[in-house]
Amino acid sequence: MFWSSGLCVLLLGCASFPDHTAAERLDSGYTLVLPGIDGRSSAIQGFAQGLVDSGLPSAVEIYDWTSGNPLMMGVHLHARDDNMRRAEKIADKIVAYQNSYPRRPVHLIGHSGGCALALWTLEKLPAERRVTDAVLLSAAVSADYDTSSALNHTERGIYNFTAPADIMLVAGTTLGGTMDGVWAPGAGAFGFAEPPDHRDSPGVPRIQEIAYEPRMALSGHLGGHWGPSSRAFARDYVAPILAQKPRRDGLRPRISQRLPADRFAEGH
Repeated sequence: MFWSSGLCVLLLGCASFPDHTAAERLDSGYTLVLPGIDGRSSAIQGFAQGLVDSGLPSAVEIYDWTSGNPLMMGVHLHARDDNMRRAEKIADKIVAYQNSYPRRPVHLIGHSGGCALALWTLEKLPAERRVTDAVLLSAAVSADYDTSSALNHTERGIYNFTAPADIMLVAGTTLGGTMDGVWAPGAGAFGFAEPPDHRDSPGVPRIQEIAYEPRMALSGHLGGHWGPSSRAFARDYVAPILAQKPRRDGLRPRISQRLPADRFAEGH
């Protein structure tokens, strides 16, 4: 038990995370973290702390859109109408922030089922409203989900971290379904199919696919479902994207805008 707890702290950064929403942070921007169907877990709290560790100046808040009861994870997964209403509340939070702090960066981050809430939140924003970007980690959303509307509510697009060895998204969503009700591998495994109306449109926000690399293991991501929610991964990979700065080691993750079908056709 002690060993497993120590490993949890080392890899995931398990700790109680107090939301960093002081006025001086809010004045520098707003980063909203949406957990998966397991709610405000110690893992997602460690992830949020990793963003703070990086020196990201914005406010960082975890918004638990679930019931708070981990025994109801199956309900959280398939309660589409309730989840849509929750997405509308999150959109209202973003609008309220932008009304109080106009022209500040706003970042939306989702893990697993929270990626669906992130996409639905973007879709619920008023037509003229946009966030800076969105980051999806282990997205439990179908690969064919039409992200056109969500993309149109971003300035820099959507970054989707993928890992083909994520059993939860290869077998789990095939057997249990994705957040949008499709029984197939989630987009966090192999990526999204690009919206047809964005394929040949330069200058519009795009899905930025970031595939798993072995060196990510040095930041706590071993290729599984909860790897990208580690504290070190937030610090080393996600925060530099939000800040648009190179990582501390000077390396950048490989980002692709190609379709998954293109990658398979090329033998990658």
